[in-house]
Amino acid sequence: MAAYTPAVLRTPTAITASYATVIDPASVTAVLRTFDFNVVTTAHKVYLSQGVGADATLIVPGYTLTPDVPYIVNTWIVFLDADVGQVKADSVATNAPTFGAWGYTYV
Repeated sequence: MAAYTPAVLRTPTAITASYATVIDPASVTAVLRTFDFNVVTTAHKVYLSQGVGADATLIVPGYTLTPDVPYIVNTWIVFLDADVGQVKADSVATNAPTFGAWGYTYV
């Protein structure tokens, strides 16, 4: 019988100025419940896409982070086994933002 299992979908890590895959369920269904972006000293715009860097599938379309104020979102977004979640920042020349994601896998 299928079950939801709590999972860290992405340990908080620095992101880049190009779209990079941060959620890749590969043969399971991932449910994104909580995600956060954070930055320490420099404001940045961040983007989260459900798809391969596609502007048409942006979940976060350029949110401006304030230093030391995490952007935390509680939601319910389903990533099927063929879906990916990708993130990027406007610039990472100084103080790259971080992204972390938590939720469930469904198998």
